Amino acid sequence: MSEETPVAHDAPIVQASARAAALAATGCRAFDGPALACVESLLTRARAFGGGAGARLAARASLRLDDLEAAFSAARAASKAQLDALAVQKASNAELIRAFSLGDFTTVLWHAPRHARHARRPKRPTAPRHTGARARFRASAAEANAALTVARAEAALPKDSGAYNALALAVKALKELSRLSSPFLAVYLGALEDLSTVTALPALSRVSPSVRGKKRR
Repeated sequence: MSEETPVAHDAPIVQASARAAALAATGCRAFDGPALACVESLLTRARAFGGGAGARLAARASLRLDDLEAAFSAARAASKAQLDALAVQKASNAELIRAFSLGDFTTVLWHAPRHARHARRPKRPTAPRHTGARARFRASAAEANAALTVARAEAALPKDSGAYNALALAVKALKELSRLSSPFLAVYLGALEDLSTVTALPALSRVSPSVRGKKRR
């Protein structure tokens, strides 16, 4: 009997250790690593103590294993149902499938509903993009406007304006820019328009420091 008692005491430890190893192999560490680590710690202490104390520690580990196995199975079933629903909606996600295979059911249960809602959302019709054509049209319009501006400026020149007349020199410079690069002329005239808009704004009234001091008082 004295030789059989240690074997009887060791049986619960062996059984619980086998259950914990099976859970770890199926991905329980990714599902609830702290809970599995607690069970493994209890079993390590049970093997160290042995005898009756080891058996009691193994019994505690078995109770925790019961809860962990139940939670793991329920989460696995719920995650599988979520992935099956995504597959029906043709919205399967590779990352969620990988998380399921690793036992990370929390990630699946957290993100799968979001993917399902996204799959159910009706697709918005997208208008065809003509970015290149639109940009070319705007550039052509700007160049045409620049050419028209130069022509109007030339037409507004006085007949008796000399070679060194400021307006005549400006028109001559604009015509030369148009000959060299009409896109550059368009950009240049656009900048001048922006500058004229800013200069047309009313000037801000400046308050002298002495007046500010009086207002503060």
